Amino acid sequence: GGAYYAVTTEGWDSHYFPIWKSTTGTNFTQVGWVFPTPPKWTVCCDYWAPELHIINGNFLVYFTARSNNHMLAIGSATSSNILGPYVDRGSPLVTNASEGVIDATVLKDGASNYIVYKVDGNAHGHQTELWAALLDPTGMKVVGQPIYLMRNDQSWEHGIIEGQWFVNQNGKYYLFYSGCGYSNDCYAVGVAMADHPLGPY
Repeated sequence: GGAYYAVTTEGWDSHYFPIWKSTTGTNFTQVGWVFPTPPKWTVCCDYWAPELHIINGNFLVYFTARSNNHMLAIGSATSSNILGPYVDRGSPLVTNASEGVIDATVLKDGASNYIVYKVDGNAHGHQTELWAALLDPTGMKVVGQPIYLMRNDQSWEHGIIEGQWFVNQNGKYYLFYSGCGYSNDCYAVGVAMADHPLGPY
């Protein structure tokens, strides 16, 4: 509708994921919330890394939150209007039995959409990995088994990769990501390349 929209981390006054609007691409104004009240499956306070996507004509927000078992998980919510109201699916979209999962994004491959996320192994001194899972046509359900994409294996990453984003150009898939941890001076952006959306990268 001639405007730019952004959804950002956390919130205030017990609301989560503020929605921002700009008609110029600068000077954004807050115009709503994804969640005026938190989803029932979540607990305070880690509401992180929302992304807004359009799938089959609906607006979907994928986000990180801490579930009732206190593990970080990926959630999803949908609306027919970019300003909501957004309906949460009622349970996490993606979990991991032993590690948290964070930083969801969507990888598009023709008519197929994949949720791509980080298995947060660095929280326990383990490797960090990026995985993809096929979404159903609504974008609100995972179908099939997750697919491994890549892990931290470069010295500059210092055991952490996260914040992945894809660009498809000239028949190649470029996976941009951050490494080394946001609170460190060595935090940097890397890129991996593949001939196919699901790698190998």
